[in-house]
Amino acid sequence: HYGADRAAANGFGIQGYPVTNVQITLRGRQQVLADITAGRISAYIDVSEVARTGPVQLPVNIDTNTLLYTKTELLFPATVTVNIFGQE
Repeated sequence: HYGADRAAANGFGIQGYPVTNVQITLRGRQQVLADITAGRISAYIDVSEVARTGPVQLPVNIDTNTLLYTKTELLFPATVTVNIFGQE
């Protein structure tokens, strides 16, 4: 989870429903794609902007750890549901 500290500062806790695998297909120049390994790709959700409690569906974001252009052609799952609860 990206942004968990900010969500906590706003009074929210996050209970995730773990997703262990994300399938992606990237498009880009062959030389760029050849330098990207599975270990360099990060899939994450950003919970920093949550504003209510209960189940919330958030988009999965991809970071290829490259400054060069790539386009995500396929992303599964595209969203993840997390449970947001209030912290006192």
